[in-house]
Amino acid sequence: AVDAAGNYDFDNSTGFLIDDTVPTTSDNAPASWQTAGFNVTLEAVDLESGVNKITYSVDGGGDVEIASNETNIEILTDGNHTIVYDATNNASSVSVTKTISAALDTVKPTVAFTSGPANGTVVKSGIPPISVSGSDSTSGLVNITLYLDVNQIDSCSTSSCGGPWSASDGQHTLNATATDAGNLRTDQRVFGRSNPPGFSRGHSELVLRGSPKTRD
Repeated sequence: AVDAAGNYDFDNSTGFLIDDTVPTTSDNAPASWQTAGFNVTLEAVDLESGVNKITYSVDGGGDVEIASNETNIEILTDGNHTIVYDATNNASSVSVTKTISAALDTVKPTVAFTSGPANGTVVKSGIPPISVSGSDSTSGLVNITLYLDVNQIDSCSTSSCGGPWSASDGQHTLNATATDAGNLRTDQRVFGRSNPPGFSRGHSELVLRGSPKTRD
């Protein structure tokens, strides 16, 4: 500035930064169900004024503010969790809000025989129908597979399975396996087939060896 006498002075004003962009955000939430606890990492980037904070909520809970460009959320309880998050830069601009899922199922499905030869018994005549049922209340039942020895009797995606079967004389093993999004459980029965038509007391009774097992 210059006055009437010709004197002048400089204006030592402070510079300023304009940031008319919003932060960009990313995360590593898995697309599928997990069977063990895990972390979801939220990240934000702002190349102008910088990231001031990340704000998130889990399953509709209160907002959590983290004064950083990165934060981790621990997922330790079973269920399909909803995470909502955004980021704010130092010019108070807020990113697009994102909604993601983080799904955890640590519990194996249930499976059990509902009919068929009982454990440790000998089937001497007829063909008792074999059926099994299963369930999973978290990620949902994917399928049940039913085997007689090494031969598959049935496979289904519903809560119950069963099918026709035949077996020669001797010891046999039934295995029913239920699978959810990543866990499985097997129920087992051991039974015998004996005394076909023409059986005489001169034959010895079948002796079963081993015991049925439930495997996780």
